[in-house]
Amino acid sequence: MILVDVSSILHRMIFGSTKDPTKFTIIDGKYRTEDFIKLTMHYIISELIDMQIKYSNYGEMILCFDDYKKEYWRRDVYHEYKLSRRVESSKSDNPVNYTEVYQYTNELFEQFKLNTPWRCVYVNRAEADDIILVLAKEFYQEGVLILSPDKDFLQCQRLPNIKQYSALTKKWLVPEDKHGNMNNWIYKHCMLGDVSDGVPKVIDHTEFSEEFKKHLTLLGKPTEVHKFKKLSRDEKAEVILGYDVHTYNKKGQDTGLDIYKSKGFGESHLEKISNGEWKKAQIVNEIKEEKTKLLAKAKAEPDINIRREIKKEAKVLTEKINSIEAVPSEDNLQEFLDSHPLYREHYDRNFTLVMEEGIPDYIRTNIMMEYNSASTQYNEEEFNKYLDEVGLHTIKSKLPFKSTQKLDITNCGWDF
Repeated sequence: MILVDVSSILHRMIFGSTKDPTKFTIIDGKYRTEDFIKLTMHYIISELIDMQIKYSNYGEMILCFDDYKKEYWRRDVYHEYKLSRRVESSKSDNPVNYTEVYQYTNELFEQFKLNTPWRCVYVNRAEADDIILVLAKEFYQEGVLILSPDKDFLQCQRLPNIKQYSALTKKWLVPEDKHGNMNNWIYKHCMLGDVSDGVPKVIDHTEFSEEFKKHLTLLGKPTEVHKFKKLSRDEKAEVILGYDVHTYNKKGQDTGLDIYKSKGFGESHLEKISNGEWKKAQIVNEIKEEKTKLLAKAKAEPDINIRREIKKEAKVLTEKINSIEAVPSEDNLQEFLDSHPLYREHYDRNFTLVMEEGIPDYIRTNIMMEYNSASTQYNEEEFNKYLDEVGLHTIKSKLPFKSTQKLDITNCGWDF
């Protein structure tokens, strides 16, 4: 089985067909869609044909689609999920009129569904990601090839007989983890989130900025994020509405309200958690605080003998600090997640958003129903008629489907 992430192909081909802006007429700041859409659709069909021929040993090719309304179930879990993508595509300075492009491509995809042997699977509220993850798990025993650059699908390789290829990078994708451990890859994926999908890191949005804390204090509201979250929606909205401190990037562009403290957190931090350095640092800091208090006490003590005894206690703490070692352990992750009231909650949220296990049962059921009911009949006459109507008749000769009619000079797809 070949599982194709159609959304990935679509956006790659839009980019490929609009690389040279000098070829297009500009209308109201946008490329005229008619100038490049035929090339985009030609690229899409050619890519699918090449994939089917090149990887025919994997069997049937399944085209997996996003819900075109983009009412993804993941937004019930996290409202900001993929919100930045929607904003980006709707920006006034984006030269591609995606609304018009999608009108053409949706018609093309409907032709695939109705008139080609390619089994097309589309499910309300689901993404192509869901369809691929569910079908890969369902059919892994017969061998599955995932065609997508999205590294979310690496989790599928927990099961045997599943491979992934990226036409974008022209590479076979495997979990890249220095520990050579799929569990470690999952832990890293859930801890760091996914910027491209708008999935935050576990430490994001867990501490308020100093300016916002001052604002909350003046209003008599809790300054800890986990306590503030317990306020009613109206109370939170009223607090934020009365706050007007903004943050700006290096270009001086407004990046939004200064509500949360920005904290660095990347793979090096994860490594420190895994090898025990984070836990060691926590223990050392606690002992240092205790030592600082002892030294302050000694300084204020007028009795020299008592002062000496306090300094001896401080010296013991110094020796204790020097004896502490970092100890790698699987428990280190759990201790880190328990070190803040929101870390574990955010980790569980991210796990639901990025892992196959998080897909709701009703989505799984609908995916299997759509897969089983999807048409695989080739309506050659109708599909060729469509290709002629949109000016893609030259691609007919490349179609890998078994013909049901005799070719002659009028229908072979050649130009004369």
